[in-house]
Amino acid sequence: MRVALTGLLQILDHAAKPVPEPGQRLSVLGSAGQPAAVIELTEVRIVPISEVDDNYARAERSATLNPVAGISERFWYAAPNSGCE
Repeated sequence: MRVALTGLLQILDHAAKPVPEPGQRLSVLGSAGQPAAVIELTEVRIVPISEVDDNYARAERSATLNPVAGISERFWYAAPNSGCE
């Protein structure tokens, strides 16, 4: 079960999309294009990356055993001037 997820506000802004809201449900489609899972947002916070606490970081990191899970971490740390302050 996924318990934490991080996104970049600038991506939403650039796409002119609203910030997700608690209670919003998102459908995940399987390979056949049929709904396979539902994600319900229980909390949405906008904070500078410097304010992300250890508990949250652990929750996001432990959410998967996927061997490519570190890709997002390497991406964010490779972009020091991304404007995420």
